[in-house]
Amino acid sequence: MAARTEAARWLVYRAAFLKSRGKGCFREISVAKLIASEALVELARSGMQIFGGQAYAPFQSQARLQLTTPGRFHMR
Repeated sequence: MAARTEAARWLVYRAAFLKSRGKGCFREISVAKLIASEALVELARSGMQIFGGQAYAPFQSQARLQLTTPGRFHMR
């Protein structure tokens, strides 16, 4: 889980660095957005499976993450 998060974070940092230098970075931004959004969905799904039924309780941060994830997902 940590590896996916770090990979997504560094792709975003690289895209931001290139943008701050004024270089063309459309590809890097697109890749960072794709990897970060896929990582979010996969990690939120994994968290729901790890916490089981308790993750659905409305006071749990995991339930909030599932509800706020763009393009909400369904448990498989």
